[in-house]
Amino acid sequence: MHRLPLLAAAAVALGVSAAAPAGASLLGMEFEASRRFPDVNTISADADWSPGTFVVGDGPETTLTRNAGDGFFPTLTFDFTATTLEIVVGIPSGGVWQWAINPGGFNGVVFEATSPHGILSASVDPVTTVAGFGDERLTFTPDAIQVAFAFSPGLTFYNDGDRILITFAFDSGPGPGTAVPEPATLALLGLGVLGLAAARRSVG
Repeated sequence: MHRLPLLAAAAVALGVSAAAPAGASLLGMEFEASRRFPDVNTISADADWSPGTFVVGDGPETTLTRNAGDGFFPTLTFDFTATTLEIVVGIPSGGVWQWAINPGGFNGVVFEATSPHGILSASVDPVTTVAGFGDERLTFTPDAIQVAFAFSPGLTFYNDGDRILITFAFDSGPGPGTAVPEPATLALLGLGVLGLAAARRSVG
């Protein structure tokens, strides 16, 4: 006698649960990495990525080295999590490495996503050890993350073992990692609502 209302209530609960947002995240997103110079639209040929395309998951996703043959370019390791990007600098020969500013242009890296990443803003965490590396170095398009390693007014100096930690904030709408109800779930939700309506008429 009470099965219909109970089943309908369960269907509604299932539908609401499936539609609840899990929160935006970069996990599972696919990116293609490139170094850009002398402007943000030009891909530099002197950079080697391992790998060049990756999916965000556990551990570091990719490493950048330079093939220009000058013998003094660090290894940059990029580790994405659900809401952060950590960059670790490694200089095999020790010492200090500097990345010169390109006035009016761009000298840095770009990560292009295969779908909109949902990032609204980003901030450089205080644990960052590169002096002068601030939020102004981070820019976005709907499907790209741009990080400028050189920035006005002059040189930026990096030491072996330096760390940069970037934290991302996402918009409030559905984005990467956000649960979206399946069509079957929506149909079940509709049946649940109809079931509740029928039960009310029966009781009345």
